[in-house]
Amino acid sequence: MKSKILYSDKLNTSAPPIILHRKINNHNESKIQEIKLTNQILNSQLLKMKDARSLRFCGVSEETSDKTLRILAKVLKPMKRIQKLEIILEGCDFVTDGGLKMLGKTLRKLSSLHSLSLGFRFCYKITDEGLRKLGEGLKMLNCLQLINIGLYGCMYFTDEGVQNLARSLKRKNCLRSANFELDGQGFGDEGLESLGRKIERLKALHSLGIYYQSFLTDECLENFCESVKKMNFLKSLKINLPSCLCLTDEGISSLGECLKNLSSLKSVGIELSLSRGITDQSLVSLGKSVRDLSFLRSIHFKFTSSFKITDQGLRNLGEELENLGCLQSIRLEFSFCNNITDEGLKSLSQGIPNNLRSLDLNFGNCGEITDSGLEAVSEKVKKLHDLQFIKLNFYTCQKISDQGLESLSQGFKGLNSLESMILNFQVCEKVTDKSLKSLGDCLQKLGCLRFLELKFDSCQKIADSGFVGLTEGLGQLSSLESVNLHFKGCAEITDESLKLLGEGLFKLSFIKYIKLIFTKCMKIIDQGLDSLRQMLERLASEPYPILCLEDNGFLIGM
Repeated sequence: MKSKILYSDKLNTSAPPIILHRKINNHNESKIQEIKLTNQILNSQLLKMKDARSLRFCGVSEETSDKTLRILAKVLKPMKRIQKLEIILEGCDFVTDGGLKMLGKTLRKLSSLHSLSLGFRFCYKITDEGLRKLGEGLKMLNCLQLINIGLYGCMYFTDEGVQNLARSLKRKNCLRSANFELDGQGFGDEGLESLGRKIERLKALHSLGIYYQSFLTDECLENFCESVKKMNFLKSLKINLPSCLCLTDEGISSLGECLKNLSSLKSVGIELSLSRGITDQSLVSLGKSVRDLSFLRSIHFKFTSSFKITDQGLRNLGEELENLGCLQSIRLEFSFCNNITDEGLKSLSQGIPNNLRSLDLNFGNCGEITDSGLEAVSEKVKKLHDLQFIKLNFYTCQKISDQGLESLSQGFKGLNSLESMILNFQVCEKVTDKSLKSLGDCLQKLGCLRFLELKFDSCQKIADSGFVGLTEGLGQLSSLESVNLHFKGCAEITDESLKLLGEGLFKLSFIKYIKLIFTKCMKIIDQGLDSLRQMLERLASEPYPILCLEDNGFLIGM
């Protein structure tokens, strides 16, 4: 296949970001066929998909309406063998309850369906009546093994609508995985409680995901947990409760008691945002709840903007994590928790098990964290010899300097199994070229690294000399397939940095994806972009298509 390269004919000092994408032709790609939901396309495809087994339909906001869903019903009607179906609508203002009624009637006839995903994000005209009609169709799908229903941003359904969906789960004896994304203003405790009562009867269910954006109370969460705790066959549980302003430690305590009963659990995710009534006691409850789960392999706890969580909470959580010897993946997010300091991060780091394979820590906007906190993370990282994935986010931690990043880079050098590294130190104003040089030095030691993402936006003290060391390290990564570099607003970067990057990236023989963002780097002019373009043109001689896009997603030339 002849390669193509797209680039900007308009060069200016704001230096538009450049994305290089190499697409590999894979003859073993997924068999699922994706079709845009428009009247014209559906009519043209009507006779071609009769024997399809897997289909994905994607709505086009202004072109998808109830009429489109009626045509879709005709398309689906003869598909007696279809096993996997995804219908994803987003921002489709012309889809109403009438369209869901037609869809429900069609679904009830697809008796071979094993997997169903329905997404109605920001479809504002959907109400309880539409969910009732859709639920009537779902009731008949007794062979379903997986169901995903998304209603994010659908503001006009109430508890009654959630109850209608809950009733559709009756007799789903084969269902193994269920995920519900519910977001609205008119529902609350009753909807979640009714969903819990139906879910507890699904004896084959192994995976449950709940995203429930509403002003839940502690009593509601306790009642829901009473249902979930009966499901001791669950292996994966994810509960996401954004905007949980009314929840307190009491509600999280009931959640902790629930987790203790789920002895088969392998993966747990608890996400809370804007939880003003939650303190260190919630971390104590969750920590104690997981310490006896001998099969647990993965933990994700998120407490964004929980202002009452302090170092003591992290210390208690770290003590419990230390006992989980079989844990392979940890993801902990405490961004905007302003009372967390180096002491808390140090205590937490010490408790991380040494046999971990994946580590993700987010302390963005925790303004009291300094180099001392990073040094504690580095000491732990040195012991994680089996680590394959690491993601660290210290966005806007302005007390972090080169000393912390140099220590962190030293910790990375022994990670011989590391395949993915993602670092975010945006708006860390004390970071300079020394940090890039130390990262470049450590990259030379990471021979297995396949994915690299570095974000240093608005680090004003970074200049060209840092890129010398960084690009030397990049050029040594013989296995690297994807690189994503963000240096937006680094005003001291010039054309020389782009030239060095171009030379370093060209050495990467297995590279498939490159994304470079240098917007608002005012010292970058045409000469630097020309150097980078020459690198792209040389890569374009390879037998793969190459795509170059602006940051806003528009094609910028041919």
